[in-house]
Amino acid sequence: MTLALTDSDAPALCNLTGQIVRDNDYCSAHGGFSDIWMGTWLKGIERCKVAIKVLRVSNENEDTQEKMNKVRESI
Repeated sequence: MTLALTDSDAPALCNLTGQIVRDNDYCSAHGGFSDIWMGTWLKGIERCKVAIKVLRVSNENEDTQEKMNKVRESI
């Protein structure tokens, strides 16, 4: 059985600009393409703890990427 979401099933996205504050100067976790930060959502008079996922973007060319892969393998 396969389930598919339609546009009407997708949750609405809210603009939270100015409502999220990072709690620390350093990320709590990281992966290959993103960092996870802990923060607080200033939701009116409420304060909610949240996790903030920040994608990392790279503009490295393929040659540089191959060199970095070799360095990672040697560590």
